Amino acid sequence: MRLPDSKDLHAFCKADGWSLERETGHAVYSKTLITGFVLTTIVSHGNKQIHDPDLFARICREELECTPAQFWDAVDNGTTVPRPQPEQPEPEDPIPLGLITALSAQGHPMDRISQIRTKTEALELLHQGPLFP
Repeated sequence: MRLPDSKDLHAFCKADGWSLERETGHAVYSKTLITGFVLTTIVSHGNKQIHDPDLFARICREELECTPAQFWDAVDNGTTVPRPQPEQPEPEDPIPLGLITALSAQGHPMDRISQIRTKTEALELLHQGPLFP
């Protein structure tokens, strides 16, 4: 298994869009995910090699939230790590299929109907009447 050194860890943080928070005896990087969760990792200065494959796997899993393959893809190719996106919550006011059908029958295009987020919005559009009288 290919193991990184400090230079590789710095390159990963740069490629994956981490922010350098501070530098003391070590560099402290952080990355805020779209979920709001903040990842943090500490990287030594110099060219210190990680010799333990288990330690590298743990750093990837627990600090960087990536696989070793994703780590090396970022280092070698400058790509960001694809991380899961938050699930979209179900709308509080779902639009019944019959209402969607009625809007379509009034001549409203499906791309416009698909932009409506609540039943209230759909009813307002329905009450405006047909698109082409």
